[in-house]
Amino acid sequence: MVLLLGPIQAQRTGTVVEFWSKSFPDTKNLPALVYWLGRSHLGLFNYFWQPFGLVLLCLAVLGSVCYSRTDRRPELVLLNLPVFMALVASFLHRWPFGGNQHMVFAGPMVFLLVAEGVEALRHRLASWRPSIAWAFVAVLLLPGILEATYRIGFPRLRHEVRPVVEFVQNHRQRCDQFLVFDPATVEFYAGRDLFNAPGEPSVSSRVWFIASGSRRKGFPAPAQDMLDRLSDQRPQLRGIEEYGAVAYLFGPARSPGEPRLP
Repeated sequence: MVLLLGPIQAQRTGTVVEFWSKSFPDTKNLPALVYWLGRSHLGLFNYFWQPFGLVLLCLAVLGSVCYSRTDRRPELVLLNLPVFMALVASFLHRWPFGGNQHMVFAGPMVFLLVAEGVEALRHRLASWRPSIAWAFVAVLLLPGILEATYRIGFPRLRHEVRPVVEFVQNHRQRCDQFLVFDPATVEFYAGRDLFNAPGEPSVSSRVWFIASGSRRKGFPAPAQDMLDRLSDQRPQLRGIEEYGAVAYLFGPARSPGEPRLP
């Protein structure tokens, strides 16, 4: 934990905290707090099986009841303790609780409690008709097994921002200006706030365009509009395109009548 404190502090910036602000509860508004608790817990289970998180949540509640009724309360506390610590940290605005990649450590709790709930229902159904019981288990497990099998051959990739940020840091100059359209992610990989970009870049400055997306698939409307303007008004000097993330360096604006090079 001590070894992690340095990287945690280095990656904590105002933009990153603002990005995760919806994962923090509003303790001054009771109705909003109750809504947040329900939404964040449902989101946590949705993260593991979207969009059927409510099914997992109900099975986990049933599993928790089974743990309590079979004298396994210490095991139940042990499973829920890391999630409870994250919830407390979220109240302190120190950890984004809910359905996001920062809660993957909740996997053991989710899997074991859901499995307990599934087994309880299977046992109840088996006392009536065994074939129905196993059909119920198959309906729950088969979609996940099929998707996992497919993802072994075709992994779900996320955007590669780190090499883009490293490219920019290696080629930036002191007077460069930046247009960043995914500032929280860029600041996370940069480790500090490097990209306080103006709304409208100077005509005499070099400009970096940094965004999540690709020219082939397109960018969100504001980013695409800006990229079109830069491409039309300035020469592109450098560029890097990784999976789902790009950085292009444009030179100063062309003089009126200056031809646009292909």
